[in-house]
Amino acid sequence: MHKHKLLMHTPSFLRILLVLALLFIFASSPFVVKSYESIGEDSFSSAIDRAEGVVVSAYRVVLEAERVGADISGLADQLSVAAGLLVQAHFQYEAGNFSGAVYFAGQCYGIGEGVETEAYGLRDRAAVDGVQRFWLMIMAWVISLVVIICGGFFGWRIFKRRYHRKILRLKPEVSSSES
Repeated sequence: MHKHKLLMHTPSFLRILLVLALLFIFASSPFVVKSYESIGEDSFSSAIDRAEGVVVSAYRVVLEAERVGADISGLADQLSVAAGLLVQAHFQYEAGNFSGAVYFAGQCYGIGEGVETEAYGLRDRAAVDGVQRFWLMIMAWVISLVVIICGGFFGWRIFKRRYHRKILRLKPEVSSSES
């Protein structure tokens, strides 16, 4: 099975895809306030926008980490929590509870930032591990090749010596009575 098909069936990938879908749904026109009545509402909205930005950025880094083989199951769970907080922030904002919206957006931002930082670390470690595995396989291949070549060479030499000894023992001797 191709790695791409395997990736599509992992539960963590599906969770991340669900989180991203929720983000896009809540960022669509019915949930976004198009005109702001005051500067205060604009600052509350910018807190939500920052939280959305960090969650989307964290999502991208988590996907990169998964592509290079990192175990992202814990990060996917945290990203799901951050998406839930972002949804709560949107609901609070729509209800006019701006302090609640800022609170949930701040919580979301903190979790999203933590996920993003951890995902960068996992991605980098997985990439380094992949390079090390590659060089280890190359070295194992080279060592195997050397062992096979040397084994063949020394095996041939041993066979050749034994063959010559056997042939020398089978050589007919010239006797003095025949001459």
